[in-house]
Amino acid sequence: MEIRILRFSKFPHDGYDFQILVKDEFTYVCDFPLFKTEHPGLFITTMKDDRQLFKHKKKIVALDNLLTYVDSKLVYSMRHTKTQVETLYRLFELKRCKLQSDITKNLFTFARLSPEYFAYQYFGSQAILLQLEGKLFTCLNVIQ
Repeated sequence: MEIRILRFSKFPHDGYDFQILVKDEFTYVCDFPLFKTEHPGLFITTMKDDRQLFKHKKKIVALDNLLTYVDSKLVYSMRHTKTQVETLYRLFELKRCKLQSDITKNLFTFARLSPEYFAYQYFGSQAILLQLEGKLFTCLNVIQ
């Protein structure tokens, strides 16, 4: 049994708290370790509070927002879940059709052995007359 320890980093932003999975893999950029996350384009570096590593300057970017990242993850999850549910539904429909086909084949076996039993099981009525003519079954409604 393998035990895995997962590390998450917590980021407060606009009154929301986000947790991002931090992987054990890292790379160095400008002598700073950048840890990979669950998102292929997002890296995390650790720094002490008293040390400012990078110069702060204003930068206007349309999609430079943590909420946009979270929204994209939610959209991906919703689309993935939708396709999985649709695939599962198609699988259930296929299994149901196969089961119905198997039941019908079994009933046709009874048609040769007991035509009355087949007519009652297949049509749900005793007022059906079943005639066998080779491989052909003729069903007649007795009560008009």
